[in-house]
Amino acid sequence: MGEHIVQRGRLRRKGGTEFIGEIGGLRMADGRYQAVIRNVTDRVLMETALRESESHYRAIVELPFAQICRWLPDTTLTYVNDAYARAYGSSPQALVGTRWIRFVPEEARNDVMRTYQELMRTPHIYTYEHQVVESDGNTHWILWTDYPIVDNTGLVVEFQSLGQDITERRLAEQRLYMLSRAIDQSPASIVITNADGVIEYVNLTFEEVTGYSAAEAIGQNPSILKSGEAPEEDYRHLWATITSGQEWRGVFHNRRKNGELFWENATISPVFDESGRIVHYLAVKEDVTAKKNAEAALRKLTEELEARVEERTAELRIVNAALEQAARAKDEFLASMSHELRSPLSGILGASEGLQAEVYGPINDRQRRALHSIDVSGQHLLGLINDILDVAKVEAGQVVLQLDPMSAGDVCQASLQLVRGLAAKKHQRLSFSMEPTEIGMLADPRRLKQVLVNLLSNAVKFTAENGRIGLQVEGDEVAGQVRFTVWDTGIGISSQDLSRLFLPFTQLDSNLSREHTGTGLGLAS
Repeated sequence: MGEHIVQRGRLRRKGGTEFIGEIGGLRMADGRYQAVIRNVTDRVLMETALRESESHYRAIVELPFAQICRWLPDTTLTYVNDAYARAYGSSPQALVGTRWIRFVPEEARNDVMRTYQELMRTPHIYTYEHQVVESDGNTHWILWTDYPIVDNTGLVVEFQSLGQDITERRLAEQRLYMLSRAIDQSPASIVITNADGVIEYVNLTFEEVTGYSAAEAIGQNPSILKSGEAPEEDYRHLWATITSGQEWRGVFHNRRKNGELFWENATISPVFDESGRIVHYLAVKEDVTAKKNAEAALRKLTEELEARVEERTAELRIVNAALEQAARAKDEFLASMSHELRSPLSGILGASEGLQAEVYGPINDRQRRALHSIDVSGQHLLGLINDILDVAKVEAGQVVLQLDPMSAGDVCQASLQLVRGLAAKKHQRLSFSMEPTEIGMLADPRRLKQVLVNLLSNAVKFTAENGRIGLQVEGDEVAGQVRFTVWDTGIGISSQDLSRLFLPFTQLDSNLSREHTGTGLGLAS
């Protein structure tokens, strides 16, 4: 038996055409060859195409960005590529034989299985997206394109699926949806135009505020809202601002579709593309009609109030001027009546004094008592008249201080002498101290004496019998001041009454009037 030899190569037919031939030869024992030539061109071409197809298929299934798998109707995996295995943190060999449904969040599994059961009843190429939990612990959205593989009876025996991670796209879509809803539901009017100022979008608030529907506004220029009140220069400035890439802010007095005027605060901004070119303009506007109307009403009310206040002020000026004139006339009258009021009373007191001294002849005890009553009442009335006239002079500005060098001690002794008799009747002790013992000063002796006598008389009046009253004088040569203090052990003055102490015609406690008489002018004058 000889050796069998097979060789393959390109051969040429007699006519010159080439073909792939397979030569099978058998070397005989005597050294000769017996050869058989077969044309295997079709088979070689088929084998080459098969190798190329397998290479292409492997190139596809090993795409690094695509998850590819084959699986049985119960979701058992029969093949996975490296990208699929990496997504779930395992090797292809370890995943084959397991069920991919375990990677689907539990709450979504029933919906996913219902979808694929429907696909098995009506097999067709199907695109479906659902969530999976990958090895990083995060939930991802995967877009699957599923290819059902059927047998000769049409029954689905296997699926081949190609998946692409679309998580970022889904998140972007969600953000875009959220932004779209926020713009649609914004309480402000939103208008987006193209670079030529043609409206491409308006939100619901724009429709509500202006009365124009989106269909009516889109394709129009925002000038459909112009009321014609603003000068064209304002709009030219607006357009120059935003076309230069800057933001414009201002107020429009616009007109609604029904012709009604309204006010809008507006901010208009350019929108740029990646190259920095302006592609759109965004206007955010707020209806401030109510606010403007309220401001106008407030301004009108303020103006009316100011006018009324000015009118009332003018009236009050006239009234005050009249009152001041009347007060001055009264004060001037009282001051000028000083001589006329004192002179008759002085005559009465002088006549009473002469009668008591028996200048006009002897008087009996009954007459003496009557004259004494006249004298006491007259002196009291003279004191009242003097106090009233002094207050009137002060208010009329007719009191002029006569400043002369004087001795503080002399004025104090003279003042004490005038109240000493009243104090003795109530068995009160008067004390006097002065430091230093000699104090010279520049003052009006008469007015200073009047002040001290008023204070001392008041102290005597409101101090009980056997009480103590004192006058204390302190001189400060450095400061150039002399301090006079009248103190007593009387009924005192409450803190809330101090502010009323020097008001004319005011008595601090009306209940005391029955026991302590007076006009309330002692300290005021």
